Amino acid sequence: MKFGVVIQQNLLKRLKMENNCNIKKPVIVVIAFNRINSLKRLLESINKSFFHEKIKLIISIDKGNNNNVFEYAKEFNWEHGEKEVIYQEQNLGLKRHIIKCGDLTEKYGSIILLEDDLYVSPYFYSYAKQAINFYKDDNSISQISLFKYPMNNNTKDSFSPLNDSSDNFFMKVASSWGQIWTYNQWQDFRTWFNKNDLSITEEDNLPDFVIKWKETSWLKYFIKYNEVNNKYVVYPRTSLTTNFSDLGTNVSISNKLYLYQQPLLMEEKMFNFKKLDESFSVYDSYYEIDKSVSTKFLKKYEDIEFDLYGTKKLNKIKSKYLVSIKNCNVPIKIYSRELKPHELNLICELEGDDISFGLTKDFDDNIKSSVKKENFKYFWTHSIDYSSIIYLINIRLKQQYINLKNKISKKLKR
Repeated sequence: MKFGVVIQQNLLKRLKMENNCNIKKPVIVVIAFNRINSLKRLLESINKSFFHEKIKLIISIDKGNNNNVFEYAKEFNWEHGEKEVIYQEQNLGLKRHIIKCGDLTEKYGSIILLEDDLYVSPYFYSYAKQAINFYKDDNSISQISLFKYPMNNNTKDSFSPLNDSSDNFFMKVASSWGQIWTYNQWQDFRTWFNKNDLSITEEDNLPDFVIKWKETSWLKYFIKYNEVNNKYVVYPRTSLTTNFSDLGTNVSISNKLYLYQQPLLMEEKMFNFKKLDESFSVYDSYYEIDKSVSTKFLKKYEDIEFDLYGTKKLNKIKSKYLVSIKNCNVPIKIYSRELKPHELNLICELEGDDISFGLTKDFDDNIKSSVKKENFKYFWTHSIDYSSIIYLINIRLKQQYINLKNKISKKLKR
């Protein structure tokens, strides 16, 4: 059978399925501020995507010294339906801007939200419709992501979810690089956001990288919402967006390592989704195997927490048992850390000296010295060169300098 015929058959299958979806067509909402080149790149990628119906595009621009951005958005030729440009009456900042755009779900039912430093797969809209249709009645889902994280943002080590037969996995880590919300998903968050004390401190059971984020980040509150309410984000195994990390509100140093550039889906596809209770590829806000699926790894035991990156503080761990790369005085069992991803060593019962399983009370907060020594090699040897290592170190030093400068500036203002 010829390649073109196969593509045509797939198109017909997808059209039939999407037309049977009893949902409103998700509206595409693009958020912009003062990065005109970023906006051009994103809008051009959306325009080149595949649509088989008329789709509304909204471009929301935060107020600022950015008339060129506004003029470009007005003149942009959207080829696939109606276009609306919203220029905010006052400067909202990124957090309030995102929240205001999330509120558009009340009018449109569901939205695809894209910040301007993204680039989309030609098939992102088909993925969105299929995912919304599959998860629209699942109250445990808070959001659907178009982006797949390539690394653990807490440790900067590579991250790969366990593979199964599905096209998705789950995390309590929220997504900001291409996200989908239905009305119900957004309203549940909005209600919680309006009613609760939103201060995030060291007392919260959240990773350090979330706690340290600026107050301008809406994402930290959404991650806390997921953690507190036991909600999960649906992630794709093949990314539908990629990120350029252009300089902006929450990016003070442009990322030239391309760590957030992801391979995009470039072929027609019918997605095979799994429900949360069917999957063992479920992760918490630390990028660790979630407690809800821990018995699938160690079937004889219950009440287990995972700490395979070694970032969880013991005083925050309430489970009876722990699986960790930290020192354990009386381990029940010790596993190797050779297979990837690291939790696969437990599934395959590969014994060794690296990952300990035992009672939480028998662990201390120190990571095993042998693991520390091999950590970089385990995660990065095959994916990063030495010049990039030097650049990464330089980036971190610059970031530390900026953080120190900001702290001194704040003290002087007082």
